[in-house]
Amino acid sequence: MQAPSSTRNDVAGQLMIAEYERSSEFCNHVDNVRNVVTSFFLTLVGAAGFFVDRYSSAELRSGPLGSAAARVVGVLALVWLLGLLFIMTIARLRRVQLERYRR
Repeated sequence: MQAPSSTRNDVAGQLMIAEYERSSEFCNHVDNVRNVVTSFFLTLVGAAGFFVDRYSSAELRSGPLGSAAARVVGVLALVWLLGLLFIMTIARLRRVQLERYRR
């Protein structure tokens, strides 16, 4: 028969190992979400760069959506707004991740 203190130590050790495994899974999940968000935003930045290139080479013409300059400004404003939201999302994910490790 084991002493009660050694049984408590075994249970505490098992709980610590389980908590470490869950924290590792959570950390990997947050990192994957951050990578997906970053990749999506980089794709948007590439599209904005394409529009700026077309506008600067005068290949972008006025159309039913307005002048070429207005469309480029609209695309850049949209990318800026989405970038701000993505940065705030990534910062929030990082804060949640750090709070989880502090516990």
